[in-house]
Amino acid sequence: MAGGSVLSIGRVDFLSASTQEQIENLNRRVRRLTMPGFVLQDRSDYLKQHYENLLAENPDAELLDAWLDFSALKYHAVPKIKEDEQPSEQTDADWEQVPKPFKGWLVPVMTGYKAISERYTTDEIGDLRVSKDDDTVTACRFVEAVHSIGEWKGLHREKDISQMIWKYHFEDDWYLCAQQIEPLQEEPMKTQNQPQSFENAIAHL
Repeated sequence: MAGGSVLSIGRVDFLSASTQEQIENLNRRVRRLTMPGFVLQDRSDYLKQHYENLLAENPDAELLDAWLDFSALKYHAVPKIKEDEQPSEQTDADWEQVPKPFKGWLVPVMTGYKAISERYTTDEIGDLRVSKDDDTVTACRFVEAVHSIGEWKGLHREKDISQMIWKYHFEDDWYLCAQQIEPLQEEPMKTQNQPQSFENAIAHL
């Protein structure tokens, strides 16, 4: 459940489909069972497009700048001036909210983790969190959070249940939850001040 916890379950329905007709019927039934409700959709494509637009205007733009345009609440001043008049520090202005780069109920989302260290065995790192069974086998590593953009959409707009499901996926240094799984390709690390390709920056999310 996106953004929450399941505290109790009153009823469980098991649904299956194999033919195209059954799949279409299943999708309609899922919409009926879950409405009124919303589904969280991956909108990393919006983030990618906006980041590329920023790079076209400013080669020094970073992916964080694009992400903040979606997640931060921004206002800008509109000077109260006459035509051909130049504003100054004393010019009165109206403050207007800056719209997000795309329309929709867009929200920042955390989509996984990126490893920042090698793997360690449990006897190499002290004071590890262990399970109730005192797991002394599972390796560990240090990670940082991976962030992207999501959109809440009404379920009545969705046609395919498979496109609503987020799946766990890990490959190399990436531990992700995504709706569209693509092969991850590692690229050489670049310095912080150099623009990165979108694919390298957010790992195809």
